[in-house]
Amino acid sequence: MNEFEIKLDLLISSLNKKKDALNYVLNITENQHAILSDNFTQETGSMFNQMNMAKQQYIDEIISMDSVFQGIFDGISDGFEENSQEHKEKVALMQDLIKEVMELDVKIRSEEQKNKAITDLTKKGKSPAMKSSKANLLKQY
Repeated sequence: MNEFEIKLDLLISSLNKKKDALNYVLNITENQHAILSDNFTQETGSMFNQMNMAKQQYIDEIISMDSVFQGIFDGISDGFEENSQEHKEKVALMQDLIKEVMELDVKIRSEEQKNKAITDLTKKGKSPAMKSSKANLLKQY
């Protein structure tokens, strides 16, 4: 195994770890949505805050992974053209993982926007459990 292959494997491993961490963040964010959608109490508020702390740990880990990934990628980016045929399966896998990571990022951002809309309603004194008309919900999102 040459240096290019080793670094390519490290990039794939890094993307898999990032995908796992993003799945955890998505799961936490969806659970926070469930809490916010229910009657928000001091107890559920405490749970929400604990989830935020756990989510922040994953986000910090993701930021660190991104930095490591970029450093490795910058070191071998020139070698992609000359090694593309030899490693096309790994490069294709990497492209698929990047696509999956981007899709997870979009889902997380969408869930975060929904959660923000609910917290904004709560701050205005409206109960998030109150049902809005379909048209009003569509306008919010």
